[in-house]
Amino acid sequence: MESVTEPRPFPASRQAFRSLKSPRNWSDKVTNYTIPTFNGEMTPTKTYTHRSQPIDYFQDMFSEQLILSISYNTNLYALHATDWTETNGAEISAFIGIVVMMGLSPQSDFELYWSTDPFFKNDEISKVMPLRRFKKILQYLHVNDNTTAAKYGEPNFDRLHKIRPMLTVLNQSFQENCVQSQKQCIDESMVKFKGRSVMKQYMPQKPIKRGYKIWARCDSHSGYLHEFDIYVGKDHSAPAPEEGLAYNVVTKICRNVPADTLITFDNFYTSVPLVQALYDRIIYSTGTIRSDRKGLSEEERNKRTRPKLKIGEFTFKHSNPLSYVKMDEYKRCPGIDYC
Repeated sequence: MESVTEPRPFPASRQAFRSLKSPRNWSDKVTNYTIPTFNGEMTPTKTYTHRSQPIDYFQDMFSEQLILSISYNTNLYALHATDWTETNGAEISAFIGIVVMMGLSPQSDFELYWSTDPFFKNDEISKVMPLRRFKKILQYLHVNDNTTAAKYGEPNFDRLHKIRPMLTVLNQSFQENCVQSQKQCIDESMVKFKGRSVMKQYMPQKPIKRGYKIWARCDSHSGYLHEFDIYVGKDHSAPAPEEGLAYNVVTKICRNVPADTLITFDNFYTSVPLVQALYDRIIYSTGTIRSDRKGLSEEERNKRTRPKLKIGEFTFKHSNPLSYVKMDEYKRCPGIDYC
């Protein structure tokens, strides 16, 4: 197969998406394909040595551009405050460093890091800046300009407007700091949060049951995060997208995936239109799929005609260029695999 450096775009119209959902003819015969070996590994674009410090890695991801943006927007937000002294990039860097250290040595109250009690006081934190200044920066800290935010119900409304520049820069940094591997996976991750937010999700089967849900595309071997997006919850002011949530999530975070890459995901994401759309961009995919998904053979979707398999048995169906294999029901993870 000829390597394609620039994959095709995903279907941009509803009509193109409907063509992906058109009925398929499944059979036992298979077409031969030349499939890449997917041997390409994730490699960093910058050279690190045994002398490299953690700060070197952090600064490559959390760029100076982002630090200066936070400094500018913080000063902009506090412009009319009478008790504010203008901050700069160096002070914002120190502030972020303090927050990172607080995570390494948690206290019940952040004021304890400046306590007069030596049992609680942290000299590495308290000597960087006074508690009063830390609280002021925390009070006025901003990543974006509030005056540019669209109101709820407007076309450009974004629940993540306050941190959108940071998300954009981080995603860009993650991709610039490595050459992507040919084996990647997509799944959701949870960030623990128990406060009040319309974006908070409840997932009882996850180790972290309540918090923010994050869609993540990672390297399958090292776990390196290539790209992520935060789920903001269902928008009740707009009609549900015809393509479906899972389809939109995968196509959105796979826009920068190079051709001849293998993407793996679970049955929440897998669908016939999605796998076909990825294949059209020279992106291969595999994953378990629910038996009632539209696009599968009618024999499989109908519970009455669905074949009952014994231990060691399986069924195979092919519809150019997709295939699925149904394993026996005694497998640890029953389902259908796409290749």
